[in-house]
Amino acid sequence: MWNKSRKVLLLNRRYSFFRCFTNQVKVYDNIKIIESKNLYEDKNTKISIRESSKYIIPIPQCDRSFISSLVYRLFLKHTEYGECAWRLVHLIIERLENEEILKIFQIDESFNMKMYFYILHLWIINKRLRHECYQGEIMNTYIFDITWRIVRDWMLLKNVPEYSFNTELLNCQEYAFGFLVHLDEASTNVDTFPSLLKNILWEHLYEKKVKKSGQIVTELSKYSILQMRHVFNLSSDHFLQASFIWFDFL
Repeated sequence: MWNKSRKVLLLNRRYSFFRCFTNQVKVYDNIKIIESKNLYEDKNTKISIRESSKYIIPIPQCDRSFISSLVYRLFLKHTEYGECAWRLVHLIIERLENEEILKIFQIDESFNMKMYFYILHLWIINKRLRHECYQGEIMNTYIFDITWRIVRDWMLLKNVPEYSFNTELLNCQEYAFGFLVHLDEASTNVDTFPSLLKNILWEHLYEKKVKKSGQIVTELSKYSILQMRHVFNLSSDHFLQASFIWFDFL
């Protein structure tokens, strides 16, 4: 009888703890949903297709004959993917060279911060490329190959010792992929994505050195949402040929 009463008491305690924990999770989720809704509806994250169209670059008209165009599409089309990938990467690098943008988000010259800011834009490009079927897959391969070459160059400028170079490069790749995975996982939940994005940027890019709910992290979150919406507003032709520029922020 005593054992039975003890079991009932333990079960009641566990149930009470579980109910309390569940309620806390619901409150936490509701806070994130409200925060995300505010970020989604912010004037600095909204952008229409018409507004995005003002930031596209006209695609040059092809002057090949019908037969030449047919031969090109069948046998030579694949040769332009590498060039287009480079143009997309140049768009990312432009962000790292834009002093006004760097100042707004307080991106300094440190290796880690520069790399994470690069990877943030890479993720936006990568996310759109994954909606472009086989063309996107091919260009993604090129872009990641180019990215690791750029990271290697940065490490050479950083004077990383030769004996630890490959290990350091592998660590950079692991941190970069970890950042990409966290962003991908956050984006699967549309209702809480902006709030989760803030946490990821604060933890990885800013390394928890700034206020989590501060203006800098919030503004970079808005900027990221805006650019992602802008990229998805573009036509496949303009996006795949990198015939666009980033949308102005603020």
